[in-house]
Amino acid sequence: MRLCNRYALSTQRHPIHLKSIFMSKASELLLDLAIRSAFSRVARKLRYAAGPRMRGKEASNGKVPDHSASDAQDYLQDEVGALGADMRRLGKLCREEGWDARDSYFWPDLAYQGSYEETYHRNRRVDVKQLTPMIIHRCLDQGSKLHFRAWIITVGGSREVTDGYGQPAWEPRIWLTVPNSESLEEYSGANRETARALYKRIAGKDFDGVDTLGIAEPHPAECYSKAELLEMLEDEGTLPLLVSHEHGPLWDAFQQLSIDDPAACVELFDADGRYRNQHTGFWASRNCERFDEKTGSWYRSRDYEPVAAL
Repeated sequence: MRLCNRYALSTQRHPIHLKSIFMSKASELLLDLAIRSAFSRVARKLRYAAGPRMRGKEASNGKVPDHSASDAQDYLQDEVGALGADMRRLGKLCREEGWDARDSYFWPDLAYQGSYEETYHRNRRVDVKQLTPMIIHRCLDQGSKLHFRAWIITVGGSREVTDGYGQPAWEPRIWLTVPNSESLEEYSGANRETARALYKRIAGKDFDGVDTLGIAEPHPAECYSKAELLEMLEDEGTLPLLVSHEHGPLWDAFQQLSIDDPAACVELFDADGRYRNQHTGFWASRNCERFDEKTGSWYRSRDYEPVAAL
């Protein structure tokens, strides 16, 4: 019933688009995967409800194991690998047909979404008009091929490296095609530092917009958590950006603006590097400040003195 309702709603809102999509191979596979994903959820519920009987043991009361639960176990064993493989096939078909299954109303119901996204993005051409470290990092993370004017960033292969603490690791190899050059420049690691370095190489300067990349997790050898690192950087006043929400739709919208229109994102901030949306309560600071909702004032954490309770 849920899938039927989604189909009816989607055809009402996008009749022409979906008519063309639902005649394609990818659309047929998408509907099939939505149904099979629903069956897999039911099978998992039967499996968990059955408890120890799923391992072929008799229940404590000596009764014969539930055959419906055993059937669910057999179904899951056969279907798990097939679902992942078909989600990868869906990603390939959607690339060929020029549309994205994530725009479908069926998408939230699909299992193994990561398999689709990995295949859909791998080596996919992404043309950008506004270059930022954030869009570079996104393409590096997804394995997409970024095109900016005559510059091309490609992820291909991997190599073994030794990190700053002497530990071996494998990192992706990043290739930069430089305009009017026959050779490629090689970078290592699909991380924030590489994204910022690539931006500086292409733009010829550090990024002066709102950097929403954040900071990387500390190395295990550094013996402190990311929360402790953030607190230290905030006390030092060197944290590039401080925000009220680090997750959720408010943050997602703010981060997307920093990618799509860097100039508009910068214009949100006043001369002191402060921005606050009075309707949503979302605030951001480029000067390591926080906003106090009770007093309506900005402050630095290291200078903050809590008021004693009466």
